[in-house]
Amino acid sequence: MQISIYPRSPEYIPSKKSDTDAGYDLRACIKIAIVDQQIGKLAKLNKPSKVWINGQAIKIPNFRAAAEDIYATLKAEHFPEDSVIVILPNTTEIVSAGFKIALPQADKGFNTVMQIYPRSGLGINSNLILANSVGIVDCNYTKSEVCMGLYNSSEYAHIILDRARVAQALFTSVADCHFEIQTNWDDSTDRGGGLGHSGVK
Repeated sequence: MQISIYPRSPEYIPSKKSDTDAGYDLRACIKIAIVDQQIGKLAKLNKPSKVWINGQAIKIPNFRAAAEDIYATLKAEHFPEDSVIVILPNTTEIVSAGFKIALPQADKGFNTVMQIYPRSGLGINSNLILANSVGIVDCNYTKSEVCMGLYNSSEYAHIILDRARVAQALFTSVADCHFEIQTNWDDSTDRGGGLGHSGVK
């Protein structure tokens, strides 16, 4: 599938770690978040014992000076001054993926779509997921950058650095349906029982 993409810079072009991966990694494009203002959000937390930085747990030895501790940790990582965003527990932040995209036309009867999924490692290990579960980018979405709603479902703050891999995308075609209205509902074909009636075993 040939897809036209307009990245802010080459680092934000979706990519695979290996040829056998189904999903293309999406990276956080953070260009305007000021470090001091972002880390100042941590003052809202009560005795944070750790934070997640790009999905890695970092212990905070001094909760009274958590912002300074984290700032020093980030400084040691040589991060750019304008490329960090803090996501507090139980909050959502909208993060750009750093590109616009023009999906191609599909065959007649189908539509091309980009589906955005959480990265399994982040969701399982550090509880950073997508706020809308699965993001859908339709083929007519061409004027704005692709964005991700990152939801922190953990009890600790997440710090996301620029170019961190935070989601993954699948590109596929879906059927364009035409509904035929029927009026003679036949109850004899209903399997009955309702949702979950067959149990879990």
